Amino acid sequence: MGDVIEPRDERSGPRREPAARGLEALLALPLTIERVATRALELRTRSGWRRRTTELRLSGVGCVGASEDVTFERADHAYWFGVLNDYRFEGTLGAFLDGLDKVLRARLPEPARPVSRRYRRWALEAAAIDLALARAGATLGEVLKRSERPLRYVVSASLGKACSLEPLRELAERWPGIEFKLDATAAWTPALVDELKSLGRVRIVDWKAAGGAGVGVGVASHAVLSAVVQGTDWIVEDPPAGGEAHGLLRGAPRRVSWDAPLGEAGALERAGAELGHVNLKPSRSGSLAGLLELAELGLERGCALYLGAQFELGPGRLQLHELGRLLCPEGPNDASPSAFHAPGPVEAAASPLEVPTRRPGFGRG
Repeated sequence: MGDVIEPRDERSGPRREPAARGLEALLALPLTIERVATRALELRTRSGWRRRTTELRLSGVGCVGASEDVTFERADHAYWFGVLNDYRFEGTLGAFLDGLDKVLRARLPEPARPVSRRYRRWALEAAAIDLALARAGATLGEVLKRSERPLRYVVSASLGKACSLEPLRELAERWPGIEFKLDATAAWTPALVDELKSLGRVRIVDWKAAGGAGVGVGVASHAVLSAVVQGTDWIVEDPPAGGEAHGLLRGAPRRVSWDAPLGEAGALERAGAELGHVNLKPSRSGSLAGLLELAELGLERGCALYLGAQFELGPGRLQLHELGRLLCPEGPNDASPSAFHAPGPVEAAASPLEVPTRRPGFGRG
């Protein structure tokens, strides 16, 4: 027999404090899960990397909710298949979320990286939100009482091992106004920074030097960091800490953004550095409440917000777009349509992405 979680007894513990207006109404929505299905999604990217994710589909009362696990280790995806076939739930969305960590611990082994626990949790939470909203005939914005606005995006592009600007020039020629987020690798030079500056399309440069991103790109030199900090207005994401880098960045604190170190609001509260930007990733926060709390604290600290993607291949990308339209539509959101990362001609809507026709659920546009 599958897990059947009864609605939480309000006398059993302190009541959850909502992180944003409307969250209580969302948690009160009825939720019925009668079936759980999974399928693998895979894409060979323009850079030759093969991305694998898992799509989750929860069904109940004639409705379906979908989402995506964006864990990066391929072996961790195999554990999804079949482990929730007998899972059933009847109650409210809030009760489901209260018991979600227990379900994940009982059903799935430990992932290769601790952060992947949050990726898994977000995958199930997002699918449940989608299912509950579809059943209620409502959108996330309607329940949270937030309006959606067109979403501005930047494209996370690769310069390749040769650090060629041709891929960027080709995209810029076809997509007027397009802007980029780039990874600063060990192959970068100050001369390359000058070339990129003349292109006039870069918004964010990611050093991936914080939080153990572990993508194997290497870290650009101090001379490159100096060229970026002193010669451009680009956002500097997850820069090196300490030493000469610390001295450079002290002169441009509002240019600094954090991504990998920020999973929850507590990490931002403990941050001693003065940040100018906060990269929001729902999968890294692990929950909608955690994401909203982080966003609100970032705004309280005077930070600008933008969304970061995780190479979502399916419903996760559409859910990212919806959150961006609600939270930070005008930011340099690293949430371009997936077509920009697939081989071949790009067929996608230009930035900003318009608000789609109303469809009940989460990420249905």
